[in-house]
Amino acid sequence: MRFFKNIATCLGELVQYLDRMVSSQIFPWMRCTDLRVWTNMTEALPCGSGSMRGHRTSVFFAGSENDASASCAVNQLACSPSGTVQANAHLSESAEPTVGSKHILIVSGFCAPEITPRAFRTAELVRELCRRGHRVTLVLPNKAIYHDQPFEVEGLTMLYSASPIQENGAVPVRRRLRRYVPEWAMRMILYIYNHEYFVKYDRGLTTRLMEIEGEFDALISLSYPVAVHRAAMYALRHNKRLHVRRALAEFSDPPMRGEYNARFFPLYHRFLYRMGRVYDWFVIPVENAISCYTRYKPVSEIAVIPQGFDFSRTSTAAYQPHEVPTFAYAGRFYRNTRELRYFLEYLAGRTSDFRFVLYLIQRDEYFDRMIDEYRPRLRGTIEVHDGIPREALIERLGTMDFIVNFEFTYKTATASKLIDYSLANRPVVSFSELTFDPAVFDRFLAGDYTDALTLPDRAQYDIRNVAARFLELIG
Repeated sequence: MRFFKNIATCLGELVQYLDRMVSSQIFPWMRCTDLRVWTNMTEALPCGSGSMRGHRTSVFFAGSENDASASCAVNQLACSPSGTVQANAHLSESAEPTVGSKHILIVSGFCAPEITPRAFRTAELVRELCRRGHRVTLVLPNKAIYHDQPFEVEGLTMLYSASPIQENGAVPVRRRLRRYVPEWAMRMILYIYNHEYFVKYDRGLTTRLMEIEGEFDALISLSYPVAVHRAAMYALRHNKRLHVRRALAEFSDPPMRGEYNARFFPLYHRFLYRMGRVYDWFVIPVENAISCYTRYKPVSEIAVIPQGFDFSRTSTAAYQPHEVPTFAYAGRFYRNTRELRYFLEYLAGRTSDFRFVLYLIQRDEYFDRMIDEYRPRLRGTIEVHDGIPREALIERLGTMDFIVNFEFTYKTATASKLIDYSLANRPVVSFSELTFDPAVFDRFLAGDYTDALTLPDRAQYDIRNVAARFLELIG
């Protein structure tokens, strides 16, 4: 154990050193106002098989700690004289509790107007719970986009992390370091110093949760990242003024990338064991992922609740066939798990025209360079667009001849965009690098869609059904 503590301490010192170079502008290209790193990992090592008493965190912030944005950036916030956030003090008359209504505390790393599946999940669930007359307190990171375009729902109270505001478009330091740190070295660092649990940890989120007081019927913690669960778990154990009857941890993605968890330091499984003891329920979106959680939680305490959508908010345009086969993909690519090169190689070998339209919610220089590399070799065209709001995306997808779904190479995650694809009412061809069949795609380009993917039943993704499942767990 002493050996592991020494490694953790060295990594913490390395990150502080890098951050000092950032703040002193030795490497001005690395400046990033949202850099938060946990620099005292030795204090989070297991302190016994029982409670987490004595658990402390020490966080080093880049940027000015005197920034005015760091001071309690909260919308509709009511504080008691002691500085705590009171659960009921900030309710408007229109949001008075109704008979049978519940008060639910939700913690998430993403929300509208961000364009990510995790933001959709948070926003849709909050809207539906408020529509049913429940009171919701939503705690989010302190991002500039939330202040520029506030997410407003009747019956909703918004709280933000006590950390400095994260400016729109800030590039994570990890992505900037990729230009200068070899991939093998990055993997070694992240094997010990876990990105999802430590680098993405927002201490200000914990600070805000520790200020909340009052009675809540439930706390719902929505990940990714799993660091959100870490912040909520700390408040559940140490905030004596916060009383929660039922605690749920929702995992949009399997922790530590599911089947790839062998690539991460074994110590991190201890943190997941702790979560299994603190949270009453683990909630996951797909049944295939259950095996990723059974080592931390009994199957009887794992609920499968898919992503929910309000179908009444979507519409599609009338489809008109194109002279040139036109197909689209919406989402993002990941190295090794959702690759693109093999498909571009296939397209480069075709002699007929085509139009491939991409709507990418997050651009990656690695894939941008890859696309530029292949453009001169293609007979057809590739159009790359940034992500657009979900309702507009579904309408555009409805004008395509067909839609492409790039699957993960592992089966413990299912792309939530399949629901969007089903609403677009166009045929879908689905494959991964391991299952891609050129002959099948040739038939799609020729207008033969007999091998189209059978899309899931929409009813299970109806937000009304999804919210009802959450309320069943709350009781």
